[in-house]
Amino acid sequence: MGKSALTAEKRNPKVYQHCVINVWRNYKMKQPKVLTEWEKATEKLTRLFLERYFGDEPSDWEYYWVAGEIGRVLYINDSFFDLDRIVEAIKYKATPEQLFDYQELEIDLARKNKKPEVNFRNYLKLNEAKK
Repeated sequence: MGKSALTAEKRNPKVYQHCVINVWRNYKMKQPKVLTEWEKATEKLTRLFLERYFGDEPSDWEYYWVAGEIGRVLYINDSFFDLDRIVEAIKYKATPEQLFDYQELEIDLARKNKKPEVNFRNYLKLNEAKK
């Protein structure tokens, strides 16, 4: 922070804070159009994921993007999913049972400092082969 900014903050902290907030808003508003479109598409994928795996009633959902970072980690009803898993579940038409079973497997193995031997996509293929 430059000397002039410190001086402005000391002279009138509320005005300075207001200016900083407006600069941040302008920064957020001027993001490239492609990022805005990506965020909208991500929100549509999220909505589809919620409807498919957590029921049709939005009132049943308690969800948000962790730290407000759209497309990173989604918190939903005491579970966490990254965008990759959301896309994979939709793309490969995982059943809710398959999604939650694999998540439980990952959690159990993580407690033992291990990772699954198969990724989610192959897990789904193996489950289909068993039927």
